[in-house]
Amino acid sequence: MFGISRTPKFPNSTNSNAEKRRFPTDERSKINTFAPSNTPMKSLLSSFLVFFLCAATSIYAQEYPNLISPTKVTTIGYWNNGQSTDYHVKETHASYKGNSEKPFKSTASEYDIELKVTDSTENSYVFEMKYTNYVPDKNAQEFIHKMAELQNDLPIRYRTNEFGQFDTILNLVELQQQLIEKLELSVSYMDGEEEEMKEIYKMVIANMSEQFQKLESIEALFLTDILMIHGFYGLEMQQGKPIDIELAYPTIGDIVLTGTGKVTLNTINKSKDECIFSTTEKPNREELGQYVGSLALLFMMDSGKKISMEELSITMNTRKKMKMELSSGWMNSVEQTTTTKLTNKKGDQKKVSTQTYTRN
Repeated sequence: MFGISRTPKFPNSTNSNAEKRRFPTDERSKINTFAPSNTPMKSLLSSFLVFFLCAATSIYAQEYPNLISPTKVTTIGYWNNGQSTDYHVKETHASYKGNSEKPFKSTASEYDIELKVTDSTENSYVFEMKYTNYVPDKNAQEFIHKMAELQNDLPIRYRTNEFGQFDTILNLVELQQQLIEKLELSVSYMDGEEEEMKEIYKMVIANMSEQFQKLESIEALFLTDILMIHGFYGLEMQQGKPIDIELAYPTIGDIVLTGTGKVTLNTINKSKDECIFSTTEKPNREELGQYVGSLALLFMMDSGKKISMEELSITMNTRKKMKMELSSGWMNSVEQTTTTKLTNKKGDQKKVSTQTYTRN
């Protein structure tokens, strides 16, 4: 649940369907045609032809409002107050040494996300998100399980713009208070652990308590999942024409982490009411190294031992595949694979992480 995600910025992206976003169906259907009594038959036939073509296009747009043409789509949410949907999330992490194809460590976990539209206006939607049914990796230490469960049943309320792209979390102060309270109670999670692990855990708790004093850090905890679903709305895409994007990653602490990427429309399938698009994303290498260094204590919690950041070189590449329902704009599924390569004086390591979000 906790992790690095990104907020994409779409330079020069336009949306010709934007003005239709809130129009009622009958207004979208209106077509102004007028033929005076002295109109020649040829012109009259032409007018009728234009009328029927436009009418067909209007009906087509009402059924699949995100389908602009056989090769072009928009990513706009068409949702109603009270509407809800659920996602089942699976995460896997596999770590490799050197050129080995067999991981020396692997983990898998699952959880569910409940989403509900609680309000909408001409310019925004408001959602409430909750985590449920967390299933940790069977080999993970008990306190790792408990830490991941900190988010369970917390109501995260956030706003998107009129297209559905994430804007802001609305109840950060409330979430901050609840998380700090849960963190203070988490000391008991270490009962029965070895003294070395207890010391590491105390350092981790102290570090997290300090970071949780900043609302930006609280926001970053939840943005991974929010942006996985709401990160790519407000686009107009055409097959064969990838879009360059700039990335601003939410981070825990004061480190700025940016990056670049591309969004590509792969396929449109009207019969399945679905389009598929994909991204490639890469954070700034120097900024990434600084950020990983600032999170060394969290890596200690995961590994159970201190990590040397000396002479560390790190690269990260992310690929994402998204399936969107053309009629509603809901993301039916999101699949992300991130490959992180670490090099220091102790040798090379590679970590491959996957997150799969499937709409129920």
